[in-house]
Amino acid sequence: MLLIFTLCFSGAKTGKAGVAGGGNSGSSGFGRIPSPCHSEAAPKGRRKEFLIMPYVKRTVVAGKVIETKKEFTPRIHTKGAKRARNFGNTEEAQQKVNERKAEEKLRWLLNANFSENDLHVVLHYGDKPQDFEQIEEDARKFLTVLKRETKKAGTVLKYVLAIETKRMSNPHIHIVLNDMDAKIIKDSWKKVIGNAYVSITMLDDRGNHADLAAYFIKESKSTAKRWKEGKKHKKRFWCSQNLIHPEPVYETIPAKSWKKEPKARAGFALYKNKEGETFRSGFHEVSGYEWMEYFEVEIPKPKPIRKGRF
Repeated sequence: MLLIFTLCFSGAKTGKAGVAGGGNSGSSGFGRIPSPCHSEAAPKGRRKEFLIMPYVKRTVVAGKVIETKKEFTPRIHTKGAKRARNFGNTEEAQQKVNERKAEEKLRWLLNANFSENDLHVVLHYGDKPQDFEQIEEDARKFLTVLKRETKKAGTVLKYVLAIETKRMSNPHIHIVLNDMDAKIIKDSWKKVIGNAYVSITMLDDRGNHADLAAYFIKESKSTAKRWKEGKKHKKRFWCSQNLIHPEPVYETIPAKSWKKEPKARAGFALYKNKEGETFRSGFHEVSGYEWMEYFEVEIPKPKPIRKGRF
């Protein structure tokens, strides 16, 4: 989609158009709109068109993270925008889109609702059950018991759960929980299967749980496949109803392209991935159009030093 702004010149001189001719902005106010297009002087009394060729900017605020994605779309893109060679609406390409969207939604949930000292819990089996339906039932029973036990302890329960069945000989239940007594978790699982095979890891202070979200989606891929084979349409992960659900904000930016190197706003720092990169880019799996994405994480404010006797 190209945004077209039309001005009518009557007796205008070269360079006094006020948009891209190098003159003053005039009363129209269009001088403030960034235009990537080349413009020439319009003959007297003729209309002149300026093409503002845009891209889409998506912003998501989730916890301490501001996530920004800039992309061209089939409807909104610069003329001649770069596209990948191999793209198309194939089943494989659409599956990749679904995987990415599930990961994005999970990432937003984790960033908005969980922080340092919250827990990544893995529930293990001792007897290694082979029945997929039994694993799903055990996960539901565990949540029921855990809700009851946390209520007794005066703790509000928040969770996100995913089932890993990559190898039915060694299935796992992954769950992110708000900070609580580890004994409550172990006892709840023991009441379900008769043992307390539980691994517990605290979340770090980075604020961005993108890696954890990617891991959950990757490990639950086999479960989604089993649900599909059983003709069941279920979500990739389960979550409690008391979570914050961040909503993305979309803007159409009138510019030919975006800056290749993002810059963090005041009070934030660009998040670096495992490779030390501050952004990632690629091409849409179906449309083939280019995109770029980066994360800004809020910088913790230093705690004030109390004056007085130690």
